[in-house]
Amino acid sequence: MPGKRNTTEAHWQTIRDHGFSDYFVVDLMDEEGSMKIAAKDRKHIKYDIVGKHLPRYDYMINLAHFKGHQMGGFGGVLKNASIGVASSAGKAYNHSAGATDSVGDPRYV
Repeated sequence: MPGKRNTTEAHWQTIRDHGFSDYFVVDLMDEEGSMKIAAKDRKHIKYDIVGKHLPRYDYMINLAHFKGHQMGGFGGVLKNASIGVASSAGKAYNHSAGATDSVGDPRYV
């Protein structure tokens, strides 16, 4: 079942529904496409696919919590730094360990 943020318009609607745009400047970083950035350790993935707006920013501040994850480890700052700025294609690519960048591909779980 598709999520509530599976399209740009649906994502903007969620932002409006929660009132975030009333208080914050919001940027959907992959709204105008995505770009690849090279991964340093290429054992599992060769690159990350992030929102095209990432170069607009000089730095990121990451406020994260630490939690366990059923599928394979722990969430926190490193996960958020990658998945948090990944485009939809990047999320599929990372979650499938580089097998696909298509959200509709069955290898994306």
